[in-house]
Amino acid sequence: MGGLDDVNGRAGAAPISAAHVISAVCQHYKILPAQIWARNRRAEIVMPRHVAMALAVEMTGAGVTALASVFDRDHSTVLHAVRRVRALADDPAMARRLAVLRVAIRLRAMREAEDAAATRESACERQIVDRLGSGGDLDRARSLAGVLARRRAHEPRGRVFRAARSGREVMQ
Repeated sequence: MGGLDDVNGRAGAAPISAAHVISAVCQHYKILPAQIWARNRRAEIVMPRHVAMALAVEMTGAGVTALASVFDRDHSTVLHAVRRVRALADDPAMARRLAVLRVAIRLRAMREAEDAAATRESACERQIVDRLGSGGDLDRARSLAGVLARRRAHEPRGRVFRAARSGREVMQ
């Protein structure tokens, strides 16, 4: 995991949830997630809410009705948000903002997936230490260590990103 294709949304990218979309949009617009669900109609809240709804429809693969329940709205409200954001996407500034948000959402999903994998890996390491420390099943500990080593051998050493201006790949 963690390659350029993952960031661009292809080839085995981490699954994206509505929570990833909402947290990225809230961070970008500097609002609280509670404001997304609030019944507030102020423009500084409505626009991020519409952007979150539209990106959630686009990126999660979930149905409009399911996302409507996530946002505590009617399905027609979600459809209206999608249409409105698509209309505003013709503006270059809004198109850039949406592109930045898409990348931020994908990165957030990738980080969460990597954290989950690291948690599973550390649990495996704890099992190995427990088995070796207690004089337990040495063969099972060696087997777990082999699985862990194979996992690590197939992982990239860092994340590959395409530099925005030069188009070169950069390893981090």
